[in-house]
Amino acid sequence: MSSSHAALPTRSWKTFARYVAPSVSAMVLFSSYTIIDGIFVSKGVGELALAAVNISLPFINILSGIAILLSMGTSTLCAFAMGNQEHDRAEEIFTQTVAVILAVSVLLTVGVSIFAEPLGYLLGAGPQTIGYTTQYLHIICLFSVCFILSYCLEVMVKVDGAPILATIGVGIKTIVLTGTDGGILFFRNRSRHPLTPLLSFSFF
Repeated sequence: MSSSHAALPTRSWKTFARYVAPSVSAMVLFSSYTIIDGIFVSKGVGELALAAVNISLPFINILSGIAILLSMGTSTLCAFAMGNQEHDRAEEIFTQTVAVILAVSVLLTVGVSIFAEPLGYLLGAGPQTIGYTTQYLHIICLFSVCFILSYCLEVMVKVDGAPILATIGVGIKTIVLTGTDGGILFFRNRSRHPLTPLLSFSFF
């Protein structure tokens, strides 16, 4: 009896570490991409574009809040269902969540596409930054479904017992996004200065 009680904390700590380490790694990867993206925007487009990105952050935080709200609720309900061996119920909950994400994303895309400029002014954009802010909001709202759904899928993969796989997915996404930013900046720079490679930018 005592041996079983002694083994329980060990298993708990191992399980805790198995899930915490990949989660922290995923957060570091995503934060690194945010920093690198800011460098690309400021060096490739200019300080006004970087200001527009910062002005749009409250809207991005709203998307993050929606993603966390739906993901945490779904993961909790699915974990309970899977713990009770109700796999069909877990799949039903997940399917309903994906449908809700699609519906919310469509509403956000339509709403922001129509009211992007008033939203930009509401967020604090001025005459110099409203153009960049409106463009950025248009792009973000078009990919809101990817933003919300990717976070939900990351959480659900962890619930399914594969936290390392979820972290690998975040890493691949970060590499692809960073490579895309770098490629766009490279070709943009080459079109303006054909003999100047991307490495000529002074990032620090």
